[in-house]
Parts: sequence; C-alpha cells; structure tokens
Amino acid sequence: MDMIKHNMICEEVGERAGKEYHIEKSLKKMKEDWEPQQFRCPDFKKSGTQTISGFDEAINLLDEHIVTAQAMTFSPFKGPFTEEIDEWLKTMLCVSDTLEEWVKVQSNWTYLQPVFDSADIQKQLQAECKRFKGVDIKWRTIMQSVTAEPSILENCSVEGRKENF
Repeated sequence: MDMIKHNMICEEVGERAGKEYHIEKSLKKMKEDWEPQQFRCPDFKKSGTQTISGFDEAINLLDEHIVTAQAMTFSPFKGPFTEEIDEWLKTMLCVSDTLEEWVKVQSNWTYLQPVFDSADIQKQLQAECKRFKGVDIKWRTIMQSVTAEPSILENCSVEGRKENF
C-alpha cells in the first residue's frame, strides 16, 4: 500500500489525536475529582443550624482546575471540546466566586447570630434585628438543603446562590 509515502500525514494525525485524547482524559478526570468533594456541616453552637467546613481541599482543587481549564482554552487541539472546556471553566469560576461569598457571609453570620439571639439586643435594635432575621432565614434554608445534599460542586452551582449571598 506504500504507507511509507504517507508517513508524515500519519504522524500528524496520530499526534493530533493523542493531544485531543489528553484533553478529553483531563476533562473527565477533573469532573471525577469533584465527586467526593463534600461540605461537612457541623452544628453551630445551639443555634439549631449548621455552618460549612471541610472545603480546604476543594479550594486547592478549584485553583488547579481553573488554571488547567484556562490553559485548555488556548490549546490548538481543543476543537472537539471547546464547549465542554468553556462550560467547565464557567462552572469552576462560579463555584470559586460562590464559595468566596459563602465564606464571607458565614463569617458575618456566625459573629452576629449570637448577638441578635440576645433578648436585650432584640429590644434595643429592633430594625437591625428584623434585617438580620431575613438573612438568618435564608441562611437556615440554604444550610438545610446543604446538609441534605453536601456536594460542594452542586451547592456552589445552584443558580442565584452567589447573588443570594
């Protein structure tokens, strides 16, 4: 069949296929890495609700996956996976932003919850107490759903969650 004449073309096709396969494999591995990532939801004092913890590994994974996905967007071999790469990068950035806001809100909520739980404060700062109560209700609702399904990826990908925080 005189394949030797087509050696260069075969090498190019093989090399391209190998690099595309590497991208496909990397995307699959990144998605699998998120399956075991879950929040721990310890009770917060005697408040009757929880807080999130156990996301340090997820933050490291986020940083790694954002950099990897961004690098993939510049690959000349991304062609068949362009939409999947873009969607994954968008998801990782959303998870990162949401988790950042969540941690800020949690920090403020854990500080203010015992303060506004005080009967004296409730009498003295009625307007502020009412505002905190609205935040507290949202917090408890979110934490109830997180406790039932603690997947970090799922919870940080909920539409509107970042804006809620």
